[in-house]
Amino acid sequence: MPARPFASVSGAGAPLSIALDATATYLGVGLSGVIGAAGLHLVGAHRLGLISVVFLAAGLCSAELAHRIIQRRSETAKVPADGAVPVPDSRRGAAR
Repeated sequence: MPARPFASVSGAGAPLSIALDATATYLGVGLSGVIGAAGLHLVGAHRLGLISVVFLAAGLCSAELAHRIIQRRSETAKVPADGAVPVPDSRRGAAR
C-alpha cells in the first residue's frame, strides 16, 4: 500500500485521517455499483459518462475547497501570537 500524505497535513490526527480516507474509499467502491446500475436505468449506457462527470466535478470542487482551507490555516499559523508581522528589509529583501 503506498504511503499517504495525510501525516504531513494532520500531524497528531494522522491515524484518524487515514481511517477516514479508507472509509471513504470503501464507501465509494461500494456505492459505485449502485450508482452505475441506477445510471444505466435512468440515462442508458451511452450517456453513463455524464454521471461520472458530476462526480468528477464534485471531487475537484471538494479538493479545491480543502486546499483553500489548509492554505488559510497555515497562513494564520505563521503569524506570531503577539500579532507582529515581519517587515521586509528594503536593502536586502529579507525580513528583520
